[in-house]
Amino acid sequence: MADYGYISLSLGSFTATIDTFYMEDGFPRIPGEFPAPEFSATRALIAPGSAYGVGDRWEFAGRITKGNALNLKNLYREHRRLIDNRQDGKILLVDTILEVEELAPRTRAKAPAPFDTEVSSGGYVSFFGQFYVAFATPPEFSPDSVDELGNTTWLINCSLIELGVKP
Repeated sequence: MADYGYISLSLGSFTATIDTFYMEDGFPRIPGEFPAPEFSATRALIAPGSAYGVGDRWEFAGRITKGNALNLKNLYREHRRLIDNRQDGKILLVDTILEVEELAPRTRAKAPAPFDTEVSSGGYVSFFGQFYVAFATPPEFSPDSVDELGNTTWLINCSLIELGVKP
């Protein structure tokens, strides 16, 4: 278990914040990787993949309060309801754990204060960013423990994928 920053998910009136993670396999955000280039029979370069870049994904397990678990469940339900009705179900994700590193100028909004710093070096910029995402799979929930005051915590597993639209 590790405490680094937080990931916040927002859709409409629903917001859930995850700030306690189990990260044996690294950071929750996995930057998209471009596939290896291929060559035709005449040795012409074939550039596979999207012309707009490859999206990131988030895979993480964490611990949240019962209230945050309920918010996350409702956020997922609203996400599915909107998608099923062919409406805009994109979720705003703020990641203050792993910085975005890209060529300047930046292509997306920065995380809110106090995580809104930006560092430039050699034509590149590094900052905590905001992303539009969708659930790749439904979030998983299981009750974890009850503290001395009777507060319940929940274990969660989430898998999200970045959408092509940038905040």
